[in-house]
Amino acid sequence: MSSQKLPDLLFYLLILFIPDQLGKHFWPNFSYVSGVRVDYLSPTLYATDLLILLILLIYLKNSKKLKLFFSENKKNISLILLLLLSGIYFSLSPLSGAYSFLKLCEFFLLFFYIKENIVRFKKILPVLLSIGIIFESLLSIAQFINAGSIGGIFYFFGERFFSASTPNIANALIGSQLILRPYGTFPHPNILAAYLLIGIIFILKDLSVGKNFKTLVYLAALSLGYIALFISLSRIAVLLSIIVIPLILIKNTPRKELKKRNFLALLIILVTISAVFFKTIFYRFLNLLLFDSAFTDRVNLIKASLSMIYKNPLLGVGLGNFLTNLPLYYKSNNFFFLQPVHNIFLFVGSETGLMGLFLFIWFFALSIKKARDGETLTLLSSIIIFGFFDHYFVTLEQGQLLFVLVLGYIWASQRSVINDKIAK
Repeated sequence: MSSQKLPDLLFYLLILFIPDQLGKHFWPNFSYVSGVRVDYLSPTLYATDLLILLILLIYLKNSKKLKLFFSENKKNISLILLLLLSGIYFSLSPLSGAYSFLKLCEFFLLFFYIKENIVRFKKILPVLLSIGIIFESLLSIAQFINAGSIGGIFYFFGERFFSASTPNIANALIGSQLILRPYGTFPHPNILAAYLLIGIIFILKDLSVGKNFKTLVYLAALSLGYIALFISLSRIAVLLSIIVIPLILIKNTPRKELKKRNFLALLIILVTISAVFFKTIFYRFLNLLLFDSAFTDRVNLIKASLSMIYKNPLLGVGLGNFLTNLPLYYKSNNFFFLQPVHNIFLFVGSETGLMGLFLFIWFFALSIKKARDGETLTLLSSIIIFGFFDHYFVTLEQGQLLFVLVLGYIWASQRSVINDKIAK
């Protein structure tokens, strides 16, 4: 097998295994806060990490572009490294910071690989995501009906045991009934919903309605994914889906290869699903207006994050040190408060200071300029909106994979995009 085909095959497996959270957790002293073991601080070797490392070992050996990038950006890279490493050095937990720094390097290199090679994956990417969406949707629907995990072989795909009575499980109060939100194989229903919506946008970008097997796979993924997205009861994902998916469908109907009546039929199916779950979603949003406990917890975490930035404006509290510092800024008798602030911008600002936050925002600004069409801009906008209300894109393996996939796709060189169009 050639040096190019092997990393490509590994990358296909990586996309398929984005939802998988199978891994080996380690519990050094720095993964405990106030005597409590915190999952977010546990160094973990995931199956997806092994795939990434294999891809990078093969790719980086012959990557002239990466060498050229480091050569041309020595000063900027040195300044960023000085900022991050100084923050780690002065932090409460330098070892936690060192682990977070290694993860940052891992995903930056993966981003660079995707950016330089995504054109070869453009045709297969929506198919792989469709397979993942169908699997996750069927499992999520089964969990929803079962009011708990399914177990058995699904453990090896990343499902963890849970029921409605599991401590700190994601339940939703709908009217007077407590409903368990499905997890699929993800750590939380919110990241499951983000995966479904991002995958659906990739599929819609490639969808052409015809009589072939790929189209049937797409339609199955769209229908099942939309149902699973709704029963995830993720407010932001549901709201975005109601706005984004119909707009993309309507925008794509003028294409010659797309049959308008088929698109309208799909649109009607999605509207029908929305109508079926309207009452459930209405109560879900009503709970937010009534200031449920989750809302209160998030507000307290935001206050703690702003305090960290105010007291550590230059370097922040250090990479990997938000949770280590949290008890100093947020007092609570409930140990479940030990979680990141639900906003990636505040999280980055807390750990790297105002300079790090500026670089993070600047990177997003450059990404917006790189967006080439409506669907690409929609992907980036979805990342930003999700990021304003949750933290998983910078704190969880599956979220980080989605993050670099979308950004690498957006940052693909214009020359590669032009060559791809010519090839078609």
